[in-house]
Amino acid sequence: MTGVRGDDSLRERMRALLGRKHQVVAAATVAPDDVCVASIGAAHGADFEIGSISKGVTGLLYADALARREITPTTKLGDVLPVDGVPAAGRTLGSLAVHRSGLPGLPASAAPAKKTLLLWLKGTNPY
Repeated sequence: MTGVRGDDSLRERMRALLGRKHQVVAAATVAPDDVCVASIGAAHGADFEIGSISKGVTGLLYADALARREITPTTKLGDVLPVDGVPAAGRTLGSLAVHRSGLPGLPASAAPAKKTLLLWLKGTNPY
């Protein structure tokens, strides 16, 4: 791979697609030999929360690991990640992949209802 490089044409494409709606945005294109990045309203290399896109990426990595026979649907999360003592450690990757692990969406200690209310009332970041 040649490395990561800034790409003005990608930035202009983002401007054309998004217009003025999004004041801060970043994008990347990834190919086997090249990674191009561009951002609007943020410095090159700025941190962004990737949100729900990580679900799709995780699903693709799971499917790839299954195809390479590195794991099976019955492999436990604790067998592949250092999650000792965490309730999720005993859940199978298959149950996590189809959202049938029995785990809550967010733990009660995260106070999701309170944070959601503050998001609606004040526009604060729920995380």
